[in-house]
Amino acid sequence: MVSAPSASARVSPVSLVWLAGTVLLAAYVSIGCIFMVRGFRSARIAPCPSMDVLLDVFCFRKSPRIRATSSRAPLTFGVLRPVILLPEGLAAESEPFRLVLAHELAHVKRRDCVRKLLFTVCLCLYWWNPLVWCMVILAGHDMELACDEAVLRALGPDHKKAYALT
Repeated sequence: MVSAPSASARVSPVSLVWLAGTVLLAAYVSIGCIFMVRGFRSARIAPCPSMDVLLDVFCFRKSPRIRATSSRAPLTFGVLRPVILLPEGLAAESEPFRLVLAHELAHVKRRDCVRKLLFTVCLCLYWWNPLVWCMVILAGHDMELACDEAVLRALGPDHKKAYALT
């Protein structure tokens, strides 16, 4: 009678390398997200009466949370309940503040956080394929350009120069 091979004999080394890479990359991304959430919980709410105007322009049924943080770059974070994190250095009623907020609101409206999550899952599964890395990088650039276009469409062409300078 022929016995079945053991479980360790059936697993190829290539599969083990793929699994190790997938687990390591997923752990790296997950730990990074956990630290980001912890760091941004202390961010304060950004006060600005002109935010309501922009929320109306982008037609939100449920507005995202908008907070100010010590980070230097604006950021949209979260899939189910997005949070927009703006740098504290931006004056609340200034034109750059409005334009940066409009850009981040365009990300929320387009649901780019969901796209980023899907790209991250693809990257974790196909980490060994350089074409997937290129896809993620180029898709990130495309999302930024699409948000720029959405902002200029929403605010009008007369904001084009100020938006480009911001």
